[in-house]
Amino acid sequence: MPAPPDDLYDRIREDIASERGARAWLRARPTSTRAVLLGAVAFGSVVTLVASMRLEAFFEPRSLGWVLGLVAAITMAAVAMAALLRPVHADAWSPARRRLVAAAIALGSLGAITLAGDGTLGGLGTGRCLIVGGVAGLPTFVAATLLDRHPRRGVLFAALSATLAGALSVQLLCGAPGLIHLVTEHFGVVACFGVAYALLGLALSRSSRSTRTASRPKG
Repeated sequence: MPAPPDDLYDRIREDIASERGARAWLRARPTSTRAVLLGAVAFGSVVTLVASMRLEAFFEPRSLGWVLGLVAAITMAAVAMAALLRPVHADAWSPARRRLVAAAIALGSLGAITLAGDGTLGGLGTGRCLIVGGVAGLPTFVAATLLDRHPRRGVLFAALSATLAGALSVQLLCGAPGLIHLVTEHFGVVACFGVAYALLGLALSRSSRSTRTASRPKG
């Protein structure tokens, strides 16, 4: 293992000192606290959306496959959040490993969502579930961005955490059991908005990094 650069710790101190405001305070919280905060935002956004649009969805009879799929989707969301909030002292994952874990979460969420199907293909839908799910994930994405200590490494997991919260919302709101609808619109929230949120997270990370670099004294 190569020795760290002589100025490594000085640069770390400069990075910490350059952060100010609410984001710096949030990122400084213990991992357990950040996990509770992110989970509360995700849960709150799902419940608020469903309660405001269709509260009776909570009480509709559901198939065993739907229940198992919901539990699996919640599990995938929890895994994504755990990957996002890994402590900085833990061994860093390589880019290939991060992509592999993210792909496994995405495939797991696809399986979870399709469990709600009844074996029929069904219709495509109007696109409403896709839009509602993507927008429903926005509060979780904002919270994930504020709580993540290494935005460039965590961007995939921030996007997955947000889109899984959105997908859970539409699973609760929409009882359509057709496979085509579930894949294109419910899982489409994870696939389409996951890319959009990841690109947005990268752009925000680069902008923040450029601003902090420019603000450092030269010499």
